[in-house]
Amino acid sequence: VSFAPDAMPSMQERRSESGAAAGRLSAVKRHLAANPMDKPDIGAPAEAFDRDRMAQEAIPHIIWSVSQEGVRRPLITKAEENWGTVTRGNPPGHLLPAEALPAARLTPETWRVNIAADSYVEPPHVRVPAEVDTPVTLDYQGLRALGELHGTVSVLKSMQCLNVDTPLGQGVWQGVPLATVLRQCGQINHCRRVYYWGWHNDDPEQVFRSSLSYTEVFESIPGEPPVFLAFALNGEPIPVGRGGPVRMIVPFGHGFKSVKFLQHIRLTNDYRQNDTYAAIAGGDEGNDPTSVQKTYTTVDKARGAPAVAVGEAVRFSGVLTSGRTPASHLEYWVRGPAPEFSDFAQIDPVHPEFKSAPWVRFELPRAPPLASVLPPTVNPTDIFGVGQDGVPSRWPLPFSYVPWETEIRLGKPGCYEIWARSVDTAGYAQPEPRPHQKNGKNAVEFRQVRVV
Repeated sequence: VSFAPDAMPSMQERRSESGAAAGRLSAVKRHLAANPMDKPDIGAPAEAFDRDRMAQEAIPHIIWSVSQEGVRRPLITKAEENWGTVTRGNPPGHLLPAEALPAARLTPETWRVNIAADSYVEPPHVRVPAEVDTPVTLDYQGLRALGELHGTVSVLKSMQCLNVDTPLGQGVWQGVPLATVLRQCGQINHCRRVYYWGWHNDDPEQVFRSSLSYTEVFESIPGEPPVFLAFALNGEPIPVGRGGPVRMIVPFGHGFKSVKFLQHIRLTNDYRQNDTYAAIAGGDEGNDPTSVQKTYTTVDKARGAPAVAVGEAVRFSGVLTSGRTPASHLEYWVRGPAPEFSDFAQIDPVHPEFKSAPWVRFELPRAPPLASVLPPTVNPTDIFGVGQDGVPSRWPLPFSYVPWETEIRLGKPGCYEIWARSVDTAGYAQPEPRPHQKNGKNAVEFRQVRVV
């Protein structure tokens, strides 16, 4: 696949393209033509990805998270256990045979990332190209040396897919801020955006790319950790199954921003979003490439749990994710009783019954002694947002999750739905203030309980 540098579509051709997604892909192709040092980047048709395999990997984790009665999700997910895995590519990097990993540069000894300016120009949107003094190629030891010289960042970060309604896992990611890495290129001129992608089977149609604004890269929102190139997870090298040996970590973003198998970074003067995820599967609405992790809670469904006796404590539990606006508290609502579960009409947050429901407030779990729950390879005081006394400045930490539980006693026999929602510090109750699900799934959930 190749794109001719002078193959600029006319205005009439642009108007004839089918929809906004086609327009984005056309712009991407023109971008790539300006980068002869790279293989062509994304064409990104949805059929290029093995979606059946992706679903096969994610669904077991989702089933585990909703069906096991009495099992609380741990604060830290071990790198090779109980993670939901959503990886693009056919085959994906983590399913390559071990002998193929060095040639794919997916081992610490062979890994490289190349960083350069994008020479793309498209007046009037892009009048001059981005410039750097020196393109840089960095290896694994060079990245770690940068961290020793300029400092690293460690972040307790939940991985959350925009289109999956439960976190996939959580760990302490450690690495070097992207801003530090880019400054190795010297003077940077005419840069409004940074985009990046990883190993992709030498197949242009399988490249998965994400992007960030210049501002997001070089200036973090106060109280939030920076974007960084991670080389460690829970104090150990990142396995290929988790996107190693080096993965871009965007703390505030959904999983598609934290690109796995990172190998390419470009600085561009084009201000427009060019994320693969915005142009591939997502129905007519499409995925929102600017989405930020939301404050929301899931509910442990405990499917198949036995009935409880009148007055017996129901252990009601879930997982709270803290997004950009911190969580304030949680609420539950007991709906029922009804003779059978089928007697409940389906409702959503705009339904009058939902709006007038008697929600009951309960508090967030307190932070545990971190040294007791973190791997021995992780020093709690190294984690962003944790003081030198080992106490978090807020809990949950930004863009992390915590398991919670409370007890509810039901006084009459019958069938019940017990709902839960989060409320943030601005007073918004889930799914507000961003109920649009293509900006991140955060639907309000419930558990069914039969009382006898």
